[in-house]
Amino acid sequence: MPRVLTPGRRRVLAGLALGLSALAAPAAAQQPGGTPPDRTDRAPLTERQALELALARPQFAEILAQRIVVAESFVAEAATFPNPHFDVERDRVRLAGGTETDTKYRLGQTLDISGRRGLRRDAAERRVDAARSDSTVRRAEVAAETRLAFAQGLWRASLRDALEEWRRRLDATAAVLDQLRRAGEVSGYDRRRLDQERLSARARLDAAAADYARALEQLLALTGAAAAVQRPSSLAGPLLPDALPPPTDVEAAVARRGDVRGMEERAQALDREREAARRGWIPDVTVTVGVKDVSAPGESGSGPIVGVAIPLPVFDRREPAARRADAEAKLLRAERDLLLARASGELRGLWQQAAALRDAAVAFRADAAAPARELARIAETAYRGGETGILQLLDAYRTVLESETTALDLEHRAREARIEIDRTLGVVPHE
Repeated sequence: MPRVLTPGRRRVLAGLALGLSALAAPAAAQQPGGTPPDRTDRAPLTERQALELALARPQFAEILAQRIVVAESFVAEAATFPNPHFDVERDRVRLAGGTETDTKYRLGQTLDISGRRGLRRDAAERRVDAARSDSTVRRAEVAAETRLAFAQGLWRASLRDALEEWRRRLDATAAVLDQLRRAGEVSGYDRRRLDQERLSARARLDAAAADYARALEQLLALTGAAAAVQRPSSLAGPLLPDALPPPTDVEAAVARRGDVRGMEERAQALDREREAARRGWIPDVTVTVGVKDVSAPGESGSGPIVGVAIPLPVFDRREPAARRADAEAKLLRAERDLLLARASGELRGLWQQAAALRDAAVAFRADAAAPARELARIAETAYRGGETGILQLLDAYRTVLESETTALDLEHRAREARIEIDRTLGVVPHE
């Protein structure tokens, strides 16, 4: 049966209407999936800024640079000629008329007439290209890790804000019920039930704030902005990702990934090492030039020395090394083909998932979020009119909360799927 409204109840419930309607202002100012406007002097952090900070960290740049330096050192090593060798040989022979002394000074240099040194240098240069390709992969991985951490923080902040709005609604209702209780117009059950709801809201809000604090610290650890002077006040940007571009040739897109290119470049390096090993039957010639001094009783003399040393490739013709390089090259190319097939299938699935989740998030926010707020407004009106009790009002508030958290969950999952697409493609956005 509808409750009879006394004049005192009408006055207090009019205040309830004003207090509850005031809650719509902060909710309307907040964009779906975003964070409230910043109230501090420090500017909020955007995803682009987080990426720039993470990729510009000196330690990360040093890691990438030194890997290139290591690879380039092998090029210099392969291109370096072998050192010449200098020999001194002295022979003394006792003869009947005295002692004969022979002294030889020789300078030798090994010459590569097979072209193996050039092939090894070319193989090392291919490995430098592979190291550069690996750097692009590492950058894409760091970018994806940072973006996932940013999305996690943004999602946690949005959940915290939704719970904060729920708590404000309950606090406003509690303030009105206090006036009703003093006027003797509300039951003790209504007040106790509302107090239990407020305790639940406070506990969930505290947990959400703790989750956000942890997510923020994880993000700041990746960006290097954990210092007090660099800490952002909040995270800025919509949680819902942009619409996906039309799918292109998936196989061609994956083939441009740094790790796929790196595997092919390493296979080409092995091709050149195999060719160098196959020339093992061609010996390296060592040319020697020098001077020979001869000293005997009553006479002495000197003359030039010219020599050639040619090793005979009887036992070691580098055939095992050639077979090993050939097998490793084939192994790399087989693994590359498997990686291409697996990544292409994963990319097609991610594309469908990201598009479906984004469409679901947009549709749910349009179809459910606004009606949920309208339902809360109707429940407030009915409660003011004495047509419903506190349970119906609290249920309407929970419906608004659950509608918002469901929309945020869909938007967060859509954003994660979009980030995984870029990771699978090996690209860094905003570059």
